[in-house]
Amino acid sequence: MNYSESDLDLDKKEEFKAADNAVYAVKGSYLTDIQKIILKGAWLGYTYEEIADKEGYSDNYLKRDVGPRLWKILSDALGEKVSKKNFRTALQRKLEEAKSTLPPTKKITDTCRDWGEAADVAIFYGRTQEMVVLEQWIVSDRCRVVTILGMAGIGKTALSVKLAQQIQNNFEYVIWRSLDQAPPIKDILAELIYFLSQNTEIDLPENISLRSLRLLDYLRKHRCLLILDGLDAILRHRDQEQFHREYEGYSQLIRCIGETAHQSCLLLTSREKPRDFYLKEGEHRLKSLQLSGLNLEEGQQILKDSQLHGTREIYAKIMNIYGGNPLLLKMVAPIVQDVFDRDITEFLKSGKTVFSNIKNLFDQDFECLSQMEQGIMYWLAINREPVSLRELAEDILQEVHPLELAEALESLRQRALIEKTSGLFTQQPAIAEYVTDRFIKQICLELKTQELALFKSHALVKASAKEYIRNAQTRYILQPIVNQLFADMGSRKSIANHLNKIIKNLQRSPLQPGYASGNILNLLRHMQVDLKGYDFSHLKIWQARLDGDLHQVNLASSDLDKSVFLANFGSIVAIAYSSNGQFLSAVNTSGATYIWHVPQMKLRHLSKGYNSWLRIATLSPDGQTLVCASDCIVKLGDVNTGQCIKSLHGHRHPVGTVAVSSDSQMLASASCDGTIKLWSTDTGESITTWRGGTSHITSLAFSPNGEILVSGSNTGTIELWSISSQRRLATLHQHTSAILTVAFSPDSQTLASGSSDRTIKLWSVSTGECLKTLDEHTSEVQAVAFSPDGQTLASGSSDRTIKLWSLSTGELTTLKGHTGQIRAVTFNPDGQTLASSSNDQAIKIWELSTGECIKTLRAYANWAVSLAFSADGLIASGNNDASVRLWNPHDGEIRTVQGHTGRVQSVAFSPDCQTLASASNDQTLKLWSVSTGECLTTLYGHQNQVRSVAFHPDNSTIISGSDDCTVKLWDATTGECLSTMHHPSQVRTVALSSDGQVIISGSKDRTIRLWHVSTKQCYQTLCEHTSDIKVVVLSPDNQSLASGSDDGIVKVWDVHTGQCLQSFQVDTSTIWTIAFSPDGQILATNGDHHSVKLWDVKTGECLNALQGHKSWVRAIAFSSDGLIASSSQDETIKLWHVNTGECQKTLRTARPYEDMNITDIEGLTDAQKAALKALGAVERS
Repeated sequence: MNYSESDLDLDKKEEFKAADNAVYAVKGSYLTDIQKIILKGAWLGYTYEEIADKEGYSDNYLKRDVGPRLWKILSDALGEKVSKKNFRTALQRKLEEAKSTLPPTKKITDTCRDWGEAADVAIFYGRTQEMVVLEQWIVSDRCRVVTILGMAGIGKTALSVKLAQQIQNNFEYVIWRSLDQAPPIKDILAELIYFLSQNTEIDLPENISLRSLRLLDYLRKHRCLLILDGLDAILRHRDQEQFHREYEGYSQLIRCIGETAHQSCLLLTSREKPRDFYLKEGEHRLKSLQLSGLNLEEGQQILKDSQLHGTREIYAKIMNIYGGNPLLLKMVAPIVQDVFDRDITEFLKSGKTVFSNIKNLFDQDFECLSQMEQGIMYWLAINREPVSLRELAEDILQEVHPLELAEALESLRQRALIEKTSGLFTQQPAIAEYVTDRFIKQICLELKTQELALFKSHALVKASAKEYIRNAQTRYILQPIVNQLFADMGSRKSIANHLNKIIKNLQRSPLQPGYASGNILNLLRHMQVDLKGYDFSHLKIWQARLDGDLHQVNLASSDLDKSVFLANFGSIVAIAYSSNGQFLSAVNTSGATYIWHVPQMKLRHLSKGYNSWLRIATLSPDGQTLVCASDCIVKLGDVNTGQCIKSLHGHRHPVGTVAVSSDSQMLASASCDGTIKLWSTDTGESITTWRGGTSHITSLAFSPNGEILVSGSNTGTIELWSISSQRRLATLHQHTSAILTVAFSPDSQTLASGSSDRTIKLWSVSTGECLKTLDEHTSEVQAVAFSPDGQTLASGSSDRTIKLWSLSTGELTTLKGHTGQIRAVTFNPDGQTLASSSNDQAIKIWELSTGECIKTLRAYANWAVSLAFSADGLIASGNNDASVRLWNPHDGEIRTVQGHTGRVQSVAFSPDCQTLASASNDQTLKLWSVSTGECLTTLYGHQNQVRSVAFHPDNSTIISGSDDCTVKLWDATTGECLSTMHHPSQVRTVALSSDGQVIISGSKDRTIRLWHVSTKQCYQTLCEHTSDIKVVVLSPDNQSLASGSDDGIVKVWDVHTGQCLQSFQVDTSTIWTIAFSPDGQILATNGDHHSVKLWDVKTGECLNALQGHKSWVRAIAFSSDGLIASSSQDETIKLWHVNTGECQKTLRTARPYEDMNITDIEGLTDAQKAALKALGAVERS
């Protein structure tokens, strides 16, 4: 039996589609091939025997197995009894029912469309048949994954945009994204989910599989069209036939979308198809279209539009030469116009137009260029973004007259090798890729032969480039060169020796201009070669990334222009742009100020701070004056000289916040007793004093017109004060927790407030009405700022994100990149960029038009935040640089383990000393093997930074406290969260009794809570501190509890009665750390003047102050034999004898520039040199 031709069209019948869709709606999968065979045969009236005979199956198998199961499935799907006899009627009824109950078309809005960087396709040639086929696959056949394949310039991108515009009304959501810069898959997934969730889903799991599954949830729920353009940017080199190692997640995503049931479509464009994609072709509704050249009529139109003359036969010849590639036709058209007077026949007679492929075409064009033009092409490929004539001139090694450079650029533009838009020059992606490949091959050849030309005249990576551009340069230029060097030389050591020989050769002609030395340094650092002892003296080291370890490297008499180093600015608390936007000022927690020249972000000035911990610091709006407070004194300093101008006395309690008026004539300060003082900056005299109630004032701001001061409190109230009448104008209530930041709009009409309740509120200044609440942050809002035009509000949060809120459209953009809580945000006066600072020791500059981070100023800050002694004498430290270190104080051995992505706030040994627990502000806990350093498991569950961790005596249970207001108990073996206890506010510290029965937690709400481990119930609350609780510890006998707070007071409590037994002021603003001696008789705390203080627990008497640290003490621990270990922000750990107070040993890791020789160095400012010296560099006489 054979089916007729008409039989073969049965798959297109509406009844069959209705059956398939009905089954999918019930089962989540479509009919199988064999089920469709039976349905087709039954529709045509054939018996099971005839169907079996035709298809090669057993008739019993079809009659007794497949057939009955098919009718049962259809019965369930259609909601009535279905058999071989009545299924036709049942399907027709279902079809009519579906037609009569079609849901109304959903209204498509612009907010459901995100075209990203999609090209303008108003001018579009041909592709009519391809559009029909693709629309059929995507709209009618509901294919899950469709790929448009073709060579460079063939029109894949334009077709994807035109097609999406044509079929967009068939989808609820359409999003188009370019993969040209090979974005990480987790970033693409985050963008897609963020868009499909209508900007609500931000906190996503780091795991790619989990993100992919979350995306699939949306693809099932909504009809979505996702377009990813340029998949080939993600693929490895052709001979590897797999995804790039960093981006294998794309393969996983494609498989997931292709093999899983949903109602959406993923449209891809690529020059080549991944190998595993070939294997899946034809399955799971996957289709691919190989895009060939335009046909004669379509290509002819391009030529006619370019006003090129010729007959149909001539048009056919040029179309055939260039394979109908629209890009190549557009490239050749200007040559025909300019050189051959628009005559294609004359152009073909020249004999210079026959190319076998794109590379040959590009090769011939490239080799016809002058040396300058070739150099420009290489620089444009390196820069990877549109650049100006001035920027190109700065890159080019030889001095070139601007007119000569302009002529060369115009020559390249006329050849269609480059494009010019708004005065900026760039290359099309296909050309940029060709030039990049050519550049890499030439560089590898020069390195192999040591005959350097291009290697000297061009940088492989520009250290001064925007951060995302530099990352792309590393990925597409530096890494392929390294790969080839390994292929040629075999080992890292061989490559390093070879490059070192080149360095020696360069030193024979010292200080010759060029990029060679910087290129070599970038290659060696990228290969992670230990550069200890290398000699780079007497060289021009340009565009080198030197922000890593350079121990004992000799840079004497070298020129380091445009090279990048680590800084030493520590934790920045305030940032401000100069009024002209050319300089960025910053101040850290010690009052040290830094000024960078914005265009290059080069450190121009550094001034030392005060020898005390600052509770608060800010900068005047013009960035010229520092205002800071330590305890009860407010100080004004000159940012440029670092000198203290005035000290303002008058507060009786520690000052918690300060603000400067827009004209810098007044400043306001507020203390923890609720008083606000207004001062004249000229005279230093107090103008007036206001009392804002009994609550702490946590934030202040002046209105730009100078008429109003706003104050926010720790109770969530906001008060407006008249400067002229010195009266309270209004009190605003709606926040439910502390006000951490306030800011006025430029017109002084709107007030923004950020709170610990995770919200931002916008208020009318004139009426006091709350205009809007913004609640997208997932943790407390630390900073807010209005853009110069007042149209955008920037906010920074402890959730490590910055958000940009369009106040007119409601559009929200989230900036991610910091790994710690955001401390400050400020707009450049030009409104084009935003600066942010974070406790991750980084300042970032963001390009507002793209949302990309363009510069990161990263500080080296390697101090230990937390300490713990093991019973056998090892010291563990949790560090500011996200590492955990194990120190052997006897032999000085240091082991460093990496895994966290944020500051490690707390460490604790298990009682058996086999395991170490660490808690980080990356919201995770990790368990490490003490013997091997292996990370045993990572505990996920907290929604904010984890502040503290403790081990239960049973070795198998862990307790943690977090800023998400919870205390959690974990199974250390499985990583399972066993229980969660909730605080009203952030949990800063936890401790556990030695018998494992009681948990003690200290919170930002100034309370200490005691919990029964067995019941998980709080049975006692201690409430005498007047500020945040920073630390709680239990005495060894479990009878006493000691607590330290931001109020500078240590309290000792009776655990059983809750009575405060001792209370003593430590003469420092914040108690960071407390430890009991093993016998419980002595309490050690951080003290003033960078000391460790020892106290008699019973009497409260200060027994000793251990002096020796050069900065603030942050952690203290006692060993079982009574030694004290203390860590400080001076990056040392000191071991002290309790009885004598003698420092027995100082432990520290080498600083990044330890013993680096910078004698007679050039290209650096004095401030940069000072920063290098602070990190270990030396100048020798």
